[in-house]
Amino acid sequence: MTTRHSGLFSPRPGCLLGHTVRYEAVVDSTNRLARELATGGAAAGLVVLADSQTAGRGRHGRTWESAPGQNLLMSIVLRPDEPVSAWGRYVMMAGLAVCRVVEEIEPTANVVLKWPNDILVDGKKCGGILMEHASGALVLGLGLNVNQTGFPDESRVSLALVVGRPLDRGHVLDVVLRHLETCMGLQAEDVIGQYSERLHHAGRELTIRSLEGRTPVTGAFLGVTSEGALRLRVNGRVETFHAGDVTMATP
Repeated sequence: MTTRHSGLFSPRPGCLLGHTVRYEAVVDSTNRLARELATGGAAAGLVVLADSQTAGRGRHGRTWESAPGQNLLMSIVLRPDEPVSAWGRYVMMAGLAVCRVVEEIEPTANVVLKWPNDILVDGKKCGGILMEHASGALVLGLGLNVNQTGFPDESRVSLALVVGRPLDRGHVLDVVLRHLETCMGLQAEDVIGQYSERLHHAGRELTIRSLEGRTPVTGAFLGVTSEGALRLRVNGRVETFHAGDVTMATP
């Protein structure tokens, strides 16, 4: 199952994550392939990588577009011991890990998280996380803009644009997996606390829009639950949201 790409994406023998690497030049979706491999019994820690996706997806089936051979398009197979209800913390761990990666590469960068799964660098989207289930396994997908320099609009950025030079994607991958391994070793309360501190919503009024077309809800940000759900104070009562798009209601 292990393949290499000119040594760029090499396995990490003896490590928790990346001991086995499945590389495809082009795939419809790394998450789809990782789910298939997980269903077939792939071990925890398998990393699926691609240079290009023909049907890359973000949350709720949205398209994730990426210039071929420029970014990190990856999915990791995990088999957590925790109850499924606690698996949402792995999205938090991945978010924390990527924040640490960006700060290691460029210490002056302003990197924050946007609930539930976006990584913002200097106010622009640099990456996203997608968690899915597969026959008792968890598949954690990550798209990280590394070397792409042209985007359809100014809302997105890459690490290369932040640091002013191209980066070795193999090195970035290794740093991502190293920090994710560290974050997976944190206690649950530390994951939740550090994730909450990284959210750029702190102290703000937020508006959340559901995908079902219901009336948007505005409230004061209170934090997240242990499963990663958003908590808002709305008209004097606390409400919890498991999905939706959030925007700042106040500057």
